[in-house]
Amino acid sequence: MSARHLAIALRAPALAGALALASGAAHAQDAASFYRGKTLQAVVGYPPGSTFELYLRLFVQHMGRHVPGQPKIVVQHMPGAGSLKATGYLASVAAKDGTVFGMPNPVNTIEPLIDPERSKFEPRQFAWLGSLNSEISTCGIWNKAIKTVDDLKQRPVAVGATGPSSGSAVDAKVLTALLGVNFKIVTGYPGLTEVRLAANRGEVDGYCGLLVSSIKTDTADDYKSGRMTVAIQMGLKKHAELPNVPNAYDLVSKTEDRQLFQLIFGP
Repeated sequence: MSARHLAIALRAPALAGALALASGAAHAQDAASFYRGKTLQAVVGYPPGSTFELYLRLFVQHMGRHVPGQPKIVVQHMPGAGSLKATGYLASVAAKDGTVFGMPNPVNTIEPLIDPERSKFEPRQFAWLGSLNSEISTCGIWNKAIKTVDDLKQRPVAVGATGPSSGSAVDAKVLTALLGVNFKIVTGYPGLTEVRLAANRGEVDGYCGLLVSSIKTDTADDYKSGRMTVAIQMGLKKHAELPNVPNAYDLVSKTEDRQLFQLIFGP
């Protein structure tokens, strides 16, 4: 696994069975009877226009046709705590009959290890349906005085984040601890769209958790014009389109540091 995966999960086996049809025609008929006329709930932990929401909305446009009974699917936005609110809802509150599924932030899968008192769900209890994309995370900087990893170490760098457990915050915390960069995390933004707007206003210097797909879409104009610089990437290997951007894995030598990077950035 070379990067973050945008994965679809649910809290019960029914929908997974409907997709796989592993039990043959009789099972397919049962699934069709169950889903016919129902409306499924697709949960995303970010507001409209976010990368996760766009992926999920594209997914649900096609998914209903492949589920026996062809149920309707509606997207429900549940932003908060870097998608942790939505993940907790899927784990503890949502109906466990296969009518609710969602797209968690991959970093949520390790949150119970990082803060077990805050996150009391077991990621292995989810039924993982699949992955829509393989992503590499980066840190984008809008402050023209900051271009390199060395620049990140020389002065405090304000980076925006949606919440203390969000991918944007966790990325910044890990890089600060292991690389000696000087990130100061500013939380409380509803989504990364708002963080990006704040960076353009100079409210923060930039943010981590900027996926390569977002560089090609959300921040394409800023990146191509030089308004935004990608200072570092965090993948098990460099992205082919960012050959000159330093990779965090190449900047640490201790085995335990690389293992921590794999835990944080691998999902």
